[in-house]
Amino acid sequence: MLPSSSSSIEFKLYAPNSLCVSLIGSFSEWSEIEMQKTKDDGQWRVSIALEDGEYEYRFRLQPIKIKDKQAVHCVDFENVIDPYSKRVDIRKNVGIIKIKNGKEVVDEYQWKHDNEQNNLPQNKDLIIYEIFIADFTKEGKSF
Repeated sequence: MLPSSSSSIEFKLYAPNSLCVSLIGSFSEWSEIEMQKTKDDGQWRVSIALEDGEYEYRFRLQPIKIKDKQAVHCVDFENVIDPYSKRVDIRKNVGIIKIKNGKEVVDEYQWKHDNEQNNLPQNKDLIIYEIFIADFTKEGKSF
Protein backbone atom coordinates (compact mmCIF):
# COMPACT_ATOMS: atom_id res chain seq x y z
CA MET A 1 0.00 0.00 0.00
CA LEU A 2 1.35 3.40 -0.97
CA PRO A 3 1.66 6.05 1.74
CA SER A 4 -0.89 8.84 1.73
CA SER A 5 0.23 11.95 -0.04
CA SER A 6 -0.99 15.49 0.40
CA SER A 7 -1.65 17.76 -2.55
CA SER A 8 -3.17 21.17 -3.10
CA ILE A 9 -6.63 20.85 -4.65
CA GLU A 10 -8.38 23.91 -6.10
CA PHE A 11 -12.08 24.42 -5.51
CA LYS A 12 -13.89 27.09 -7.51
CA LEU A 13 -17.42 28.36 -7.97
CA TYR A 14 -18.86 30.87 -10.41
CA ALA A 15 -20.99 33.18 -8.26
CA PRO A 16 -20.61 36.76 -9.54
CA ASN A 17 -23.52 38.11 -7.49
CA SER A 18 -22.40 36.80 -4.12
CA LEU A 19 -20.99 38.89 -1.31
CA CYS A 20 -18.90 36.07 0.10
CA VAL A 21 -18.36 32.40 -0.58
CA SER A 22 -16.82 29.76 1.63
CA LEU A 23 -16.04 26.08 1.33
CA ILE A 24 -17.13 23.66 4.03
CA GLY A 25 -16.51 19.95 4.19
CA SER A 26 -15.53 16.87 6.10
CA PHE A 27 -11.86 17.77 5.52
CA SER A 28 -12.32 20.91 7.69
CA GLU A 29 -14.76 19.35 10.17
CA TRP A 30 -17.42 21.49 8.44
CA SER A 31 -15.70 24.74 9.43
CA GLU A 32 -15.82 27.49 6.83
CA ILE A 33 -12.79 28.08 4.60
CA GLU A 34 -13.00 31.54 3.07
CA MET A 35 -12.73 31.75 -0.72
CA GLN A 36 -11.32 34.68 -2.71
CA LYS A 37 -13.11 36.30 -5.63
CA THR A 38 -11.13 36.60 -8.84
CA LYS A 39 -11.38 40.03 -10.41
CA ASP A 40 -13.69 40.45 -13.38
CA ASP A 41 -14.71 36.83 -13.97
CA GLY A 42 -17.00 36.14 -10.99
CA GLN A 43 -15.05 33.03 -9.91
CA TRP A 44 -14.44 32.30 -6.25
CA ARG A 45 -11.38 30.10 -5.57
CA VAL A 46 -9.47 28.42 -2.79
CA SER A 47 -6.72 25.79 -2.79
CA ILE A 48 -6.35 23.46 0.15
CA ALA A 49 -4.04 20.56 0.90
CA LEU A 50 -5.89 17.26 1.09
CA GLU A 51 -4.59 13.84 2.08
CA ASP A 52 -5.64 10.83 0.03
CA GLY A 53 -9.21 9.85 0.88
CA GLU A 54 -12.84 10.62 0.16
CA TYR A 55 -14.43 13.86 1.36
CA GLU A 56 -17.87 15.46 1.38
CA TYR A 57 -18.13 19.19 0.75
CA ARG A 58 -20.34 22.04 -0.39
CA PHE A 59 -20.17 25.78 -0.89
CA ARG A 60 -21.82 28.31 1.39
CA LEU A 61 -22.64 31.64 -0.22
CA GLN A 62 -24.28 34.88 0.67
CA PRO A 63 -26.16 36.29 -2.31
CA ILE A 64 -26.80 39.96 -3.00
CA LYS A 65 -30.43 41.04 -3.07
CA ILE A 66 -31.21 44.06 -5.20
CA LYS A 67 -33.80 46.48 -3.87
CA ASP A 68 -34.42 49.84 -5.49
CA LYS A 69 -31.21 49.45 -7.53
CA GLN A 70 -29.11 49.24 -4.37
CA ALA A 71 -27.31 46.18 -3.06
CA VAL A 72 -28.63 45.03 0.30
CA HIS A 73 -26.69 42.59 2.46
CA CYS A 74 -28.37 39.27 3.11
CA VAL A 75 -28.08 37.59 6.47
CA ASP A 76 -28.99 34.12 5.26
CA PHE A 77 -26.46 31.84 3.65
CA GLU A 78 -27.29 29.29 0.99
CA ASN A 79 -25.63 25.89 0.83
CA VAL A 80 -24.83 24.86 -2.74
CA ILE A 81 -23.52 21.59 -4.16
CA ASP A 82 -20.57 22.05 -6.51
CA PRO A 83 -22.11 22.03 -10.01
CA TYR A 84 -18.90 20.43 -11.34
CA SER A 85 -18.69 17.68 -8.72
CA LYS A 86 -18.15 14.23 -10.21
CA ARG A 87 -20.25 12.61 -7.47
CA VAL A 88 -23.03 14.00 -5.27
CA ASP A 89 -25.21 12.85 -2.40
CA ILE A 90 -28.52 14.67 -2.87
CA ARG A 91 -29.87 13.49 0.50
CA LYS A 92 -26.96 15.14 2.32
CA ASN A 93 -26.73 18.07 -0.14
CA VAL A 94 -23.00 17.51 -0.69
CA GLY A 95 -20.50 16.91 -3.44
CA ILE A 96 -18.00 14.09 -2.99
CA ILE A 97 -14.36 14.28 -3.97
CA LYS A 98 -11.90 11.40 -3.91
CA ILE A 99 -8.15 12.04 -3.74
CA LYS A 100 -5.65 9.34 -4.64
CA ASN A 101 -1.89 9.82 -5.02
CA GLY A 102 -2.39 13.55 -4.49
CA LYS A 103 -4.84 14.01 -7.39
CA GLU A 104 -8.61 14.04 -7.80
CA VAL A 105 -9.91 10.68 -8.99
CA VAL A 106 -12.31 11.10 -11.89
CA ASP A 107 -12.63 7.52 -13.06
CA GLU A 108 -11.14 4.39 -11.53
CA TYR A 109 -11.99 2.09 -14.41
CA GLN A 110 -8.94 0.15 -15.55
CA TRP A 111 -8.93 0.30 -19.33
CA LYS A 112 -7.73 -2.88 -21.03
CA HIS A 113 -6.02 -3.39 -24.35
CA ASP A 114 -5.01 0.26 -24.75
CA ASN A 115 -1.43 -0.65 -25.58
CA GLU A 116 -2.15 -3.68 -27.72
CA GLN A 117 -1.81 -2.13 -31.15
CA ASN A 118 -1.83 -5.48 -33.00
CA ASN A 119 -5.40 -6.23 -31.80
CA LEU A 120 -6.83 -2.91 -32.96
CA PRO A 121 -7.58 -2.10 -36.61
CA GLN A 122 -5.56 0.61 -38.30
CA ASN A 123 -7.27 3.98 -38.75
CA LYS A 124 -7.42 3.42 -42.51
CA ASP A 125 -9.51 0.27 -41.90
CA LEU A 126 -12.12 1.95 -39.67
CA ILE A 127 -15.60 3.01 -40.73
CA ILE A 128 -17.17 5.55 -38.38
CA TYR A 129 -20.83 6.57 -38.51
CA GLU A 130 -22.18 9.70 -36.92
CA ILE A 131 -25.89 9.53 -36.21
CA PHE A 132 -28.05 12.33 -34.87
CA ILE A 133 -30.54 10.53 -32.64
CA ALA A 134 -33.16 13.29 -32.96
CA ASP A 135 -33.60 12.33 -36.63
CA PHE A 136 -35.29 9.14 -35.43
CA THR A 137 -37.82 10.79 -33.10
CA LYS A 138 -41.22 12.19 -33.97
CA GLU A 139 -40.49 15.51 -32.23
CA GLY A 140 -36.96 15.83 -33.62
CA LYS A 141 -35.49 16.00 -30.12
CA SER A 142 -32.92 13.73 -28.55
CA PHE A 143 -34.22 14.11 -25.00
